This record gives sequence, C-alpha cells and structure tokens, in this order.
Amino acid sequence: MCGVCGMAGGSEGERISFVMASNATLSHRGPDAEGMKVLDGAVLGHTRLRILDLSEAGDQPMSCRNGTLWCSYNGEVYNFRDLRCELSAAGHHFKTSSDTEVVLKGFDEWGTQVFSRLRGMFAVAIWDNLTRTLMLARDGLGIKPMYYRPLVDAVAFASEMRSLRRSGDRLDSVSVSRYLRLGWVPGPRTIVEGIFELLPGTLLRWQAGRTTVESWTVPEPNQSRGTSASEVAEVMAEAVAMHLVSDVPVGVFLSAGVDSALVATLAARAGGRLRSFTVGFPGLKDETPAAAALARRLGLPHDTVTVSGAEVTGSIDRIVGDLDQPSVDGVNSWVISKAVREAGITVALSGLGGDEILGSYSTFWHVPRLVRFGAAARRAPPKLREGLPVLSAAFPGFAHSRQRRALEAVARGGSDTAYAAVRGPLGEGELAWLRGVPTEQVDLGVVGSEDVGELELSNYLPFQLLRDTDAMSMAHSLEIRVPLLDSTVVSLAGGLRRSHPAAPGGVKPLVAEAVDPQLKEVALRPKGTFTLPFDRWLREGLADWSAEALTAVSHQGLGLRTDRLETFRRRFVAGHVDWRAVWNLAVLGCWINKAGLG
Repeated sequence: MCGVCGMAGGSEGERISFVMASNATLSHRGPDAEGMKVLDGAVLGHTRLRILDLSEAGDQPMSCRNGTLWCSYNGEVYNFRDLRCELSAAGHHFKTSSDTEVVLKGFDEWGTQVFSRLRGMFAVAIWDNLTRTLMLARDGLGIKPMYYRPLVDAVAFASEMRSLRRSGDRLDSVSVSRYLRLGWVPGPRTIVEGIFELLPGTLLRWQAGRTTVESWTVPEPNQSRGTSASEVAEVMAEAVAMHLVSDVPVGVFLSAGVDSALVATLAARAGGRLRSFTVGFPGLKDETPAAAALARRLGLPHDTVTVSGAEVTGSIDRIVGDLDQPSVDGVNSWVISKAVREAGITVALSGLGGDEILGSYSTFWHVPRLVRFGAAARRAPPKLREGLPVLSAAFPGFAHSRQRRALEAVARGGSDTAYAAVRGPLGEGELAWLRGVPTEQVDLGVVGSEDVGELELSNYLPFQLLRDTDAMSMAHSLEIRVPLLDSTVVSLAGGLRRSHPAAPGGVKPLVAEAVDPQLKEVALRPKGTFTLPFDRWLREGLADWSAEALTAVSHQGLGLRTDRLETFRRRFVAGHVDWRAVWNLAVLGCWINKAGLG
C-alpha cells in the first residue's frame, strides 16, 4: 500500500517542510519509493509500496492533462482494467500499467463521478493546477484512511493522523469520552483536537482557503428481499478473483473460521498462486490443525507461525504505539501481519467483514432485544426508568459490566445506547463512578440506524476493524485486501441478510453452503471469538505496565480520579471487574505516553 500527504495554501516553505516530515513519518507505508511534487499553491507527497507496475513509471505523485492535474493515491482498484478500456476508447493514452493512472485519468474524464465507478479501496488527493483546487476522496466503506487538518489559510492531509500532530496538541475531550465508552474513536473527530478524519464515501474540496466536505455518490444497498445465497456466492467469487491481481507475492490469512475459509476456497478455485498463513499461540485455542487441513484440501502451500505470549507482551509498547489512534483491538492483526511480512509476502487476503455483512455477530440479536426492552421501559413510571442507571452505577464491582450497560441501554432506549452496551468496554455508570460525578449521558457519536447491519458497517467496521487493520498491517509494510467488503458483495449480502430474521450465525451458513457444501458445517458451529489471554496477562506479565498506563491516564486532566482508577484495577485483580474495561484504560494511557501528549 502507500502513504499520501500534502498541503494546499500557506507558504511554499510551510508546504515543503510539512511534506518532507510527513514522508519520513509515513515511510513504513511505502518503503519502496518516495516522491514530492511542488506545485503552484500546493505540495503533494507520497511513499510507495510497489504492488502493480513495479517500475519507476508507477511512482507518485503522478500527473496527466499536460501536467495540470496531479494525484497522490493510496489503494487498489480491482476493476481498473475495465475502466482503462473505457478511457482508452474515449481517447486517453496510458504510460503505465498501474491503477493509479486509471484513477487519475478517470477523474479527468468523469470528475467526481469516477469514485462511484471504482471497485476497491482508495484514499486519493487530487490537485488541479488550473483551478488551484484540492480534492480528497475516500472509498465508501473507509478501508483506506485519510486525515486532514484545517489551518488558517491552508489545509494539510495525510494517511495517518500522526503526520498531522504538532507540538502543543491536546487530547479531544469528547473523543476521549467516546473512546472510553466504545473502545474506538468515532469520526470525523479524532483523539487530537483540530485533526479530523475524512469519513467513508466523502469528498473534501479546498479552494482559496475555503473547505467543504460532501458525500460523493455511493450505490444504494440492495433492498431486494429476493437475493439468494447463490447470487452472493457468485459475486464473492468474482470479487476474490479480482483481489488476486498483483505483481508481488500474495498470501491469505487462514484460521479455523468460515470467513477466511471462504476467501481461501474461492482464491484457490480462481487459480490464485498464494500461500496461506495461520498464527498459533501455545496454550490457547488451537486453530492450526483445522487451518492446515483446509490448506491441504485446497492445495495451498501453508505456513504455521507460533507466537508466544512473552513475544506479544514484550512488544506491547510498540504495538500500542503503532495504533494511529487508541483502540481496544488490533493486537492480533499486528502479530499476524508481522509474521506474514517476515515470510516475504507483500499482499495478504483477509476474511474481514464477513460477520458484518452476513449478520453473524451477537450484536445482530442482542441490540434489537435491548431496543425492544427500552421501548417497554419508556412506558414504565419515570422514577422506575430513571432508577436503572442509578442502580447500575451503585455496583461498579460486578465482574461483567455488560449487564450494567444493558440496564443503562434499557433506561435510555434507542439503538445507539443499545449498540454501545453490546460493543463498548465501559458503561455510562462505570465512567461516572471513575470520574466521581453523577451519571450523565455522553453523545457517543454512533451513526444511528434501526438496522444493526448498518450500525456495524457505519461504526465498528470503519472506526475500529478497518482502521486498526490498516495501521497494524502497514506498520509492517503489508497490504491487506478485504474481498468480502467489495461494494457489490456488501450490497447483495445486505439484501440477503434483511430477508432472513436475525439468528445466531446469520445467513453465513447459506452462503458457505453455496460456495462449498463442506464449509456449511464450519459456518454452523457456535461462533467462537478468538481472544488473546489479556485477562491473565494484565494480572501477570502486563501488571506493572497496566498500573503505569492507568497512572498516565489519571494525569491527563480527563476527570478520571486517581484513587478510583487504582481501586478499579485492584477490583479487576480480585476478579470483580471485567478485563476489557482495564485494557481499555491501559491502552489509552500507553498510547498517550507513546504519542508524547502527556
């Protein structure tokens, strides 16, 4: 993959200085080439990980239209060959075999309508020298990142938020509260004041000091109730085959779960020359035999990588530091990305997204249940309803905070609080107790919807799973591709999911059977989430680390009381607080220290 950065407006010296520093910061995203173009009113930067057209001709920034249109691009567009044929027929000539040139000349031909024609992942900056206009665009699901910082008479942008940080930056208090409740920072705000995330499917336009952000046209999800599992399987096969295009070695993440099995099966069927990888952790749920057996059946060269707990805990500072924003997830992705890159692989396919599009998370039945309970609670006497959060706040020592969060969600009603109760590591009552203040409702920044699938696709997916996957893989210069999140697959899968009542497993068994009858049995197994033993690690190898991290949190002026944080940690050690809540706080403290914001 690549790193993009740049600045429009301000002085030329400021622009050059920013891009030089950002290219250095983003070097891990693109170790193969570095570029900078000084233009009239803007400077674009780029660091390249060569995937398609490995020659220097594919390096960036890239131009067309006699040097008046320039781009810095991060992504993979898998239908670029079809688009190239259309553009050639329209009179465009190509100098490279890269998808970058197709995106750039597609913009020249179709303007912003090009973005709805791209099947893939992208974050692109385009500078028009004729109109002195900067445009930033991001793919519809947010697979690739883009951040920006408005300045007095300029705007700076980069693939990672860390490139935009400045001395004297402060934590954004709203984002901190949201992180503590959800375990991620919802966009467009970030954890740092003054830096923003360009939301999925949006376009930023800057001209003469004026910035506007708008949606570009996104295809509407398929609302048909007639979508069949075989149709979904067919477009999945097409998407996986498209995702195999590469001029460098390709691998596939393979676990005992059905999502990666679907991708591996379809990739092998498409004739993909790829290796499969499974990471095993001694003493934990062992997925390696099942994964190796599937690889043998598919005829894939297979690697099993064993990683010890000591290796993970010994790298925890680096792992948290590689997160661009704090998150309770991502450690697994960091570990397997490191192993796969060290094996000489540059591109890896992942089954990420299968649970979200096929409705197999527990959120798909727990959230509607809480919403129904909330609707019933609103008909109860006000004093009884208002007493539920008070009751939950009075017992912050219960081992499983999900029950407390559920009580709060019922009292508040609505899909956002129900969603946070299922997804989040800390409840409203717990956070109020840690601050020593009365319970108060926090705007969670959740994009509301009565459809849990839309909640997952608009919140958990872009702001945690995809963000963390990008950061953790690019820390090792590895490109991860997610064929199950192809726009056509997502659209058809949504139609299939909505035509079936929410139930454990969702519609995944139907699709698995349509792809390969042998995979149906895997899909029908009770869903088991693989979790590293953070509970034990936080009591043993990471005990001192977590104590230090919680101290860092208490010194940030976030309103979290030092004495109660320590009490919270002691209650965890005694078995009365869920490890996820402590991990959430500890990651924030460690991230603050690594970012130098303390």
